[in-house]
Amino acid sequence: MAGGEAAVVPVEVKVCSWKLPEPNKWVTFVDIMESPESVAMAYNVPMWSEAHFKLLAKSLTLLGKVGNKTCHVPLICETNMGNDESMVRWIKQADGSYKHDFSIMEKYLDAVEKHQGKPTVICFYVWDTYLEGGLTKMPGKEGSLVVPNVVADRKQHIGEGPS
Repeated sequence: MAGGEAAVVPVEVKVCSWKLPEPNKWVTFVDIMESPESVAMAYNVPMWSEAHFKLLAKSLTLLGKVGNKTCHVPLICETNMGNDESMVRWIKQADGSYKHDFSIMEKYLDAVEKHQGKPTVICFYVWDTYLEGGLTKMPGKEGSLVVPNVVADRKQHIGEGPS
């Protein structure tokens, strides 16, 4: 208070032998989607290169510090997450079947566990709203976003499944 007199006040501090648990033990459930594509674009490094994985380590470490408990793995291309590609390479065989290259996904999951911590949930992204017409303007969907070239392409491929 302006013009008031100083007062002597007794202060007592008690220090307890307790410390905050590690972030992955917190009760709050944190679900932050890490974007490998954004990291590669921001630093202009090739996707899945050694330089890219060094930068991902920094990103994943920060997610671990806030207690992130999830990991999102796109298994299809061009989802709402903004990814251009799948973390699993689907290699079509002559007989129409597929072989799979899991090496990128495995290396990414190893990096997640090492730098963020073992996730409680791994979300394998295998479908997206655009595959059913999504939020773009489609017949009978009044008031939805209009993106003509995207609408035409998606309309042509509705029901065919993900790439």
